[in-house]
Amino acid sequence: MLALLVAGLGGWALTKDKDEIGAEPDKATQAPAPHSSGHPRSAQEVPGVAADAEVGDCIKVNKAGDTDAEVETIDCANAAAVYRVGVRVDGGGSKCPGENYVTYTEGNLLLCLTLNARSGECFHENDEQDTRVPCDSPEASYQVGEIFEGTEDPTKCGEVDADNAFTYPEPPLTICRVAVR
Repeated sequence: MLALLVAGLGGWALTKDKDEIGAEPDKATQAPAPHSSGHPRSAQEVPGVAADAEVGDCIKVNKAGDTDAEVETIDCANAAAVYRVGVRVDGGGSKCPGENYVTYTEGNLLLCLTLNARSGECFHENDEQDTRVPCDSPEASYQVGEIFEGTEDPTKCGEVDADNAFTYPEPPLTICRVAVR
């Protein structure tokens, strides 16, 4: 599936080619990665604007649409923090280094976002964005299986789930996606 949403000052582009998901999830857990300064953002930190986002910061989508988009940086432990900045490019003219990133642009700023997830969490996937949902929800599209930091290798997810994995080259990351039912 491919969706491109262009906004006035910001825009979302969601590129996914993942349609079939099927297998039992691995019950491993994964803690969120630290903020780029080497420590997790404090729960007391004030949400920030996208222009201030650094690699490792987490993003909440307040509004995604055809004519505008609103995002903010928030604490990565917050359930609304569905995405994490993997790559930040200032100056425009660039694209994300892989197909599974969600891209946010604002002027000459490009943020390449990875899924911010823990093993066992479930998400609803649609053309605009993914949202975290309870795994017993009828809206659950997929469950996160194992997460492999430091490698961009879908085969780590096994033969059945390799085609459904989210892989990111920067930072190297593989997120296995499995069926919820």
